[in-house]
Amino acid sequence: MRSLAQKSTDAAKETTGLIKNSLQHVSHGEEIARRTNAAFNDVATASENILDMIAKIAQASQEQADSISQISVGIDQISAVVQTNSATSEESAAASEELSSQANLMKELLSAFQVTKDKTQTYAGRGTGGKTRISVGGSKY
Repeated sequence: MRSLAQKSTDAAKETTGLIKNSLQHVSHGEEIARRTNAAFNDVATASENILDMIAKIAQASQEQADSISQISVGIDQISAVVQTNSATSEESAAASEELSSQANLMKELLSAFQVTKDKTQTYAGRGTGGKTRISVGGSKY
């Protein structure tokens, strides 16, 4: 019996050692689980921060796209004004050339006339004063 009691005592000691060892492993496992949980919480927090940053970047990108669109509209308006001014300038240049040609023609035509004033005669129905005479090519009118 003694040997059986000794074997039971040895088995109980061995079981106690195994339980203590298991408790240490469980305790170590709990620590690993706690650290893993903390790491997952850190990852979740970082992910939320990244999502916030992405949302801010998307908002800024949309604002920039809106600004670029407004700039594009402004450039289109400026381009239309420049085209209108260009067309107006071309029309003004053409009108100026036409007026210059007509002025030269008028000058040429008027150069054939010679205007003189005779101070001794009256002008038809205009009281006292000189009579205007116009000569064209030597003939007086």
